[in-house]
Amino acid sequence: MLSGVGAVGRLPDGTAFAVVTRGEVDALHEVWPLVAAGEPAVPLYGGTGATVAEPKDLNGALAQARYALSSARGTARGGSVLTDASALTGLDALLTGVPTEVRTAFSRAVLGELRGNAVLLETLGPTRPVGGPVVPDGQGLACTSQGRSGMLLRQLEYLVALARERHFARAAAACYVSQPSLSAAIRRLEHELDVPIVRRGRKYEGLTPEGEVVLAWAHRILAERDALHQELSVLRGGLTGTLRLGVVPTALPAASLLTTPFCERHPRARVALESLSSVDIRHGLAEFELDAAMTYLDDDSLRNVRRFPLYEERYVLLTPVDGPLAGVSKASWAQAATLPLCLLNSRMRNRRIIDECFAAEGATASPAIESDSVAGLYTLLPGGRWSSVISHAWLHMFDVPDGMRVVPLNGPAHGPRVGLVVARTEPQSVLAEALLKVAREAGVRDALDELLHTYLGGGR
Repeated sequence: MLSGVGAVGRLPDGTAFAVVTRGEVDALHEVWPLVAAGEPAVPLYGGTGATVAEPKDLNGALAQARYALSSARGTARGGSVLTDASALTGLDALLTGVPTEVRTAFSRAVLGELRGNAVLLETLGPTRPVGGPVVPDGQGLACTSQGRSGMLLRQLEYLVALARERHFARAAAACYVSQPSLSAAIRRLEHELDVPIVRRGRKYEGLTPEGEVVLAWAHRILAERDALHQELSVLRGGLTGTLRLGVVPTALPAASLLTTPFCERHPRARVALESLSSVDIRHGLAEFELDAAMTYLDDDSLRNVRRFPLYEERYVLLTPVDGPLAGVSKASWAQAATLPLCLLNSRMRNRRIIDECFAAEGATASPAIESDSVAGLYTLLPGGRWSSVISHAWLHMFDVPDGMRVVPLNGPAHGPRVGLVVARTEPQSVLAEALLKVAREAGVRDALDELLHTYLGGGR
């Protein structure tokens, strides 16, 4: 079955071993369920150790594999188990092979005083010592061991990544671990919670109903862990962590009006800014994958969020200085529709709003070129041929291209509101609260209105 076998042998206790390539180890984890299914009445136990570069390190890798094998024997419940040593940490490795009754006695006698500190993990329900029966809340070794709690958090991180990527290999890459390690950690989580979490076939097929419940708790637990770290960082002398900010593409040009003062006020914090659709923003907030978002505030699909207005979009015409409408003081939407236009594509909210403005004057825009980004749109404008209808917020980043001018458009003084949204959760993200405080003092609306006035007044 394995083609990359370098050596085989048998230890004094009768355990068989093999030295194989890393790829063969990954393959073994993949085919193990098929091998086990071939002889369901005969449990098979296996353990794999770390990859080594030198022959002198083989003894250490073999010891790891034996630890993993012992753990597989201890955690199996009448079935076949293959365990990777990288999935064992802290007391898992230390107590490998220790009888269940000894573990339980150790938990109650030695770790009993720590039961009050296990609240976070007890939210998942009764815990189970590795290889033992369900233990009443607060008495399980898993919920009182610092090493075990760290492992549980990693397991939850792996589960969130798997649900997001919907692919074992991509989830493992996102978590910087091997695929067998991620798979083993999730199997261990299933064992500890005594429920199936992942629907498995030849590839990832989604989560079970129980898995969806565990995933929801995983999001909450990891979000509360992050909030705890953020709040403690403030007490230690300055906000740290990464602010995860989602922004609809048409608001990206104005995002620096918030991110720059945020970073100036909190130099130890970082910002991870991502251009997302309204649907992705809604999902990211609901699944605790975003701390905050800049989006259209009239989106009724946004539920259980706090809204903070930043500015109202104002639409203007960008047209060549020698074009037919360059000399007018104000253009109508019907006039703009007659120009050679390039606009955002119809999948974007901004374009749908602009189409409604054209339709209100009985006109229809028929752009010769469409783009899926504001930056892409701006690359098409220079050259003196094309005109476009833009939001005034785009002027903050892109200015007015050479050879073009800004012309006001008839109609409403402003369009829909753009603002910050944060999820209504407890505890609230400290980073989100810090961003909201910056937003209240940044004066985004005034800054953009002043910039537009400068262009319309001929100051630039």
